[in-house]
Amino acid sequence: MEGLRNDKNYLLLTGFVFLLSPLLSLPLIFYGIYHRKRGSFLMLALFMGVMGWLLAPMHDLYRHTLTFHFYEHRSISTALNPVYLALNGGIAPVYWAMSHMGIAFEAIRAVVVTIGFYLLCVVFNYMIDHSSRQYSQSGVFLRFLIFLLFFDAFYVIEGIRYGFSMCVFLYAVHQLIDLGHKKTFLFFFLFAGIWHLAFFYFGGATLLMYCLKMRRRTYVLFFILLVIVIVAALSEAAAIIGEERANWYLSGKGDKLAQYSGMTMIGLTVYLLLKFAAIPYAILVIKYYSIDRKWVRMAMGWIFLSLSVSFNAVFFYRSWWVFTTIGVFAFLEIENTVYLGRKWLSTLLLSSILFCSVATTRFHSYIENSNYYRLIQPVPYILTQTYDLKWTNFNVKPSGEHR
Repeated sequence: MEGLRNDKNYLLLTGFVFLLSPLLSLPLIFYGIYHRKRGSFLMLALFMGVMGWLLAPMHDLYRHTLTFHFYEHRSISTALNPVYLALNGGIAPVYWAMSHMGIAFEAIRAVVVTIGFYLLCVVFNYMIDHSSRQYSQSGVFLRFLIFLLFFDAFYVIEGIRYGFSMCVFLYAVHQLIDLGHKKTFLFFFLFAGIWHLAFFYFGGATLLMYCLKMRRRTYVLFFILLVIVIVAALSEAAAIIGEERANWYLSGKGDKLAQYSGMTMIGLTVYLLLKFAAIPYAILVIKYYSIDRKWVRMAMGWIFLSLSVSFNAVFFYRSWWVFTTIGVFAFLEIENTVYLGRKWLSTLLLSSILFCSVATTRFHSYIENSNYYRLIQPVPYILTQTYDLKWTNFNVKPSGEHR
């Protein structure tokens, strides 16, 4: 497949229109993506960054907002305190630096989703360019739509830490299994783990399964061992991550884990639909599993990790989300040697539409209360829109819901 095409005129025109109005630049951006023009993927990532800037600080993002302003009146020693590092990971000193330099909290939300999405685009384009299949422009664009619709941008923006760490971790995996750059892999893997400690544990577990090159039957035995280890580790979680984070992940009643019964019927339905949307990926990975297919091997590890933590809604959601994101890379790798036909492509497209629709619906309160009408305005003017602490306290309840 021919690589991305250089077109300075296109890039200048799109960049100029983007500065005038990000929303009006979208047709140009997708035109460039369809025609494989260099810079078009970066422009789409920047558009997501603007969306991240404008997202109202509610729910989990509300908690991050309060944490950001907490460091505003603290010394650097507080941000580097082992307790706060355990609570907030490597983002603690970043929050401290930004708040003391007068940089708005919106900036980090814009940065993480821009860089995170672009890193995944780099992996996607590498796999397209190095595929043994001769894709048509429409074929590549259709696969990109599947990749895009399975990317939960709002969740990356809301969580700040986990979603960004996931993108960095997958880019690290790309450096290892596609390029063989072990030092670069180690750098990005360490960064992902420092940004969110879960990737030292969960990422390390899946990398171990990847390196063991296990057969399908061996995964069953490893699954049993993994469940035992994870349950034992969670019983000591409070001592490691602190009481505050333990109350978030766990139930706060000793070592009893959070239960699905705490969800409403609508919440449980949304939760399950997001999981079911990725089932076609899981079927493909299990059916065409081979130790010679590296991305498939990595995806299989995340399937079994997700099943191992399925007794906890939060852990299962997050680990399965990583698998959902990896799915398109496993699919592209399988296509190198297996003709899957239009039926599978149509199934994955419908699944991605389902995932995107449900995921967006889940963030309806965010979207309704965010100033997304500003996407039609010039970028310099958009950047004057900030949700300061006064606005947050006036408009958001302590529960994180809009007043």
